[in-house]
Amino acid sequence: MELHIISPTSTNKLSIEWLEVETPKGSFVIQHGHAPLLLILAHNKPITFVKTGSNKHESIPVGSGILESDRTQITIIMQDMK
Repeated sequence: MELHIISPTSTNKLSIEWLEVETPKGSFVIQHGHAPLLLILAHNKPITFVKTGSNKHESIPVGSGILESDRTQITIIMQDMK
């Protein structure tokens, strides 16, 4: 699954196994084939993921943002933490 992270200071593209995000309503885990989603991300909560071929959890801090996903790709447009 492809993860695209777009912020005011950078753009990254990663290949991931799964992703976990916090929203104002709770947390979501997204894997390949997940139903399409549009989410508002919780303020000052990290996104956590595992890259393809790895077992290591990695996190990226998020100030605020939105997430859009389809069955093969996730795009996060975010503001950096302040």
